[in-house]
Amino acid sequence: MNSLIGSKRNQVFEFLFQQSQSPVFILNPDQNWIDLNDAAKELFLLSSEIPFHEMLDKESKNIWIDFLDEVKIHSTASCQLKLRPRSQKEYLSSTITGYYDPEVKELFFCMKECKSLPEDNISYVDFFKHAKHGLILSDLAGTIVDINHQAEDYFSIKKDQVLGLPVMHIHFLFKESTQEIETFYQQLKVNNFAEMILRRYESNNTEKYYHFKTSFNELNNLYVTVIKDESEVECLRKKAAHADSLSTLGQLAASIAHEIRNPMTSLKGFTQLLSQTVSGDGTRYIQVIETELNRMDEILNEFLVLSKPTNRSKDIVCINSLLNQVIEFMQPQAIMYNTVIHDDLSEMEETCILGDSYELKKVFINILKNAIEEMTSDGVIRIYKSITFDNKVKISISDQGRGMTKEQIDQVFLPFFTTKQNGTGLGLSHAIQTVEQHGGFIEIESELNRGTTFHLYLPLSTVGNKLESNPILLNSPSGR
Repeated sequence: MNSLIGSKRNQVFEFLFQQSQSPVFILNPDQNWIDLNDAAKELFLLSSEIPFHEMLDKESKNIWIDFLDEVKIHSTASCQLKLRPRSQKEYLSSTITGYYDPEVKELFFCMKECKSLPEDNISYVDFFKHAKHGLILSDLAGTIVDINHQAEDYFSIKKDQVLGLPVMHIHFLFKESTQEIETFYQQLKVNNFAEMILRRYESNNTEKYYHFKTSFNELNNLYVTVIKDESEVECLRKKAAHADSLSTLGQLAASIAHEIRNPMTSLKGFTQLLSQTVSGDGTRYIQVIETELNRMDEILNEFLVLSKPTNRSKDIVCINSLLNQVIEFMQPQAIMYNTVIHDDLSEMEETCILGDSYELKKVFINILKNAIEEMTSDGVIRIYKSITFDNKVKISISDQGRGMTKEQIDQVFLPFFTTKQNGTGLGLSHAIQTVEQHGGFIEIESELNRGTTFHLYLPLSTVGNKLESNPILLNSPSGR
């Protein structure tokens, strides 16, 4: 009979449990989920990774501990709690009544009067939406619960596309930074705080750097991720590192020049004295010595280019003419490497800039020399020119060589960095310095085993192009 009564009682409880419109759930003494009715399942979107007490705010967590003790002592008790289930964006306020069955050692809870809490300050919501940095909110399971406008703009995503997805979905946009992301999550798990800087290439091949800083907010039981676009800062850091390298190189160059020029001065002096006392073959030998000493002096001057700005004056430089001179000069080396240099300069109108033709010629020779040496055999180097919308001439030099990794591209302009066995790593340092001194910049496109393209941008000269388009002015005394 007792078993029959017990069975009936269980059936009645099961009926009430499932039919209740209020959320009802059962926990064991360790606060692990045992069962939930349909209303509770809808509210909590149950995940075994998130215990009930982890959904409470900081104050309610303390109340919950005392409440459990009271339920176990008196078999029943009630309290007011604030919680944010996974299905809700805001915190709820609810009256919870608890029951404890010592026979089965289970805790039964029924939630009543679940109400959304009004925002304490509506300006906080506006701040989140329109903050100048990207913001992402995620719960304890790492699920995105909110994202602001700036984060959407950073990664070209829409809020409704990522809500409910793991926050790692955002990090997967940075495919080349798996090691940094793994370390980030290890630190976050241990310290509830982590930060990292990730690099990403946009669709237009622009390099972007984003600083992620994630911390756990105990009050709201959420992980808050702040994302800052630090592309400009990273660019400045690279320029500062480059400037430091140039400064070190300048000091080294000045020191070497000083040590070499001292004995060279003595050699020149004694050579001049000897030239007055020798004749015949001796005179010819002295002339050879003087020629070689002058050549050494020129080499030293070339080495010092990176250590201090030159005092050369800038004149009108015709790009087509300059490039044709460079191509003609480099043709013998190209033939040695079975390489063809192709250009479209004859089909393009002449373009003029204000610059130092001597220094610019060295830039193009250096880049073209690198391109030739990168080719294996039967390769083609293409040189083409165009005008950009912002009034710059764009000169592109493209090879079919080995190509470079993104890490190599990042370092290619640093002094002494080279991928050649016998390279000095100074040529491209001089190139970027010269182009920047002319108000321009250099971009690199490269793909491993496919080749590399250098794009050099230089501002057009209004005066020079007016002269070029008017032969009468160009040939007049004022136009020379």
